[in-house]
Amino acid sequence: MQKKANVSMWIEHLQFDWSPFYSRAKIVTLSKHQTLFDQEEEINQIYVVVEGRIRLSIINKLGEEKAIMIIGKNGIVGDLGLYATNTYLTSAVPVTSCKLLSFSAIEFQRLLLEYPALLSFYLFNLDKKFLIMTSQIVELSYQSARFRVLQLLIQLAQTYGAEVHNGIRIAIRFTQQEMANVAGTSRVTVAQVFRQLRKERILTKENGYIILSSIGSLVRLQEKWK
Repeated sequence: MQKKANVSMWIEHLQFDWSPFYSRAKIVTLSKHQTLFDQEEEINQIYVVVEGRIRLSIINKLGEEKAIMIIGKNGIVGDLGLYATNTYLTSAVPVTSCKLLSFSAIEFQRLLLEYPALLSFYLFNLDKKFLIMTSQIVELSYQSARFRVLQLLIQLAQTYGAEVHNGIRIAIRFTQQEMANVAGTSRVTVAQVFRQLRKERILTKENGYIILSSIGSLVRLQEKWK
């Protein structure tokens, strides 16, 4: 049986030319942590990331937040719920400063009907989001919190990693609390995992960026922490 590919919650490196659609959208700029929309708001705008990254999260009845995916350049934001409920199924908050295209929901639906290539790209995005959410359900159900933290580090290294003389440098900064929100665990647990990785010389920090000795080292540790 073919081994299942690692599913990253970071949707990045999407190839699509949005320039023909600029005339039918508005440009929106947001600063880091400035809310784009809240869960259960009526869907009136659909967004496309031009620059930056947006975190999609769900909030339960106790007010607890769980990040489910992060959308990068060319990704579509706000479409989950467009045809089923007409309310946003997630909240959306930038993790960096962002530049977005903003389409009215009606206009975006018109574009999907007018341009088959856009419809195909849209369905591809939906497939990726569904795959991410089903993968997270499995991990939350069957994997330990420590395992999930390692999984996120592997995904970050695969998505944003660059080889340097002493390992793999992750090219984006993030806090332990942000990692905890994404992993569905506590900041204390993330801190404990990071201390263990430093002890085993798998993780170091340089100028605020994390450097991993290798992805293989994380995978081997995962096998112990399942």
